[in-house]
Amino acid sequence: MTAEDNGLTTPQGFAPPTDAGDIVRPRRESSWPTVIGILAIIFGSLAAVGGLCGLFGPLFAGKMASMVPEEASAGLEEAQVWSAWNVISQILAMGLGVLCLTTGIGLVQRRLWAIGTAKVWAGLKILFAIITTIVAYMSLPQILDEISQQTAQDPNAPALPQGVLEGATTIGLFAFLLWACALPVFMLIWFSRGKIKNEITEWS
Repeated sequence: MTAEDNGLTTPQGFAPPTDAGDIVRPRRESSWPTVIGILAIIFGSLAAVGGLCGLFGPLFAGKMASMVPEEASAGLEEAQVWSAWNVISQILAMGLGVLCLTTGIGLVQRRLWAIGTAKVWAGLKILFAIITTIVAYMSLPQILDEISQQTAQDPNAPALPQGVLEGATTIGLFAFLLWACALPVFMLIWFSRGKIKNEITEWS
């Protein structure tokens, strides 16, 4: 019995289908793991390298303070007071950078463990950004006082009201906090979506 006897018409040169059923098209993979993963790799690499480079700053602060004139060394001496925190913060920043870099690699490869590390990194990054902003704000009065003293000693320096300096610095700290929390907050929101959770369950 041929295909024509069964009432089926088959294009010339093609065999009739052997199994009945719908044709299933292969599902197209979403691109968001690659996009978010690449962003995490970029920001993680920059943070890790920046933290490593920042560790050398306090090492040279003492030498620089002895090389500059006495009237210009006040700012460097003030920086040495916070040198311990600077070292700790740079180490933490470098560690978070490595964790973000690792997360990005896992997301690009669609690894299930990358979701857990992404959430851990996001929580630690937000906490670190808040602590860093608070510490910077606590040191703000001393820094502004040193700037005012240096300005008063230099007759050619432009005189700026204390409120202007404090307001501009506060706005800068707030902008830094928003920037530092942008990617981790986005990741927490993104990975909490039901559609994304369903897709993640199919990862290896």
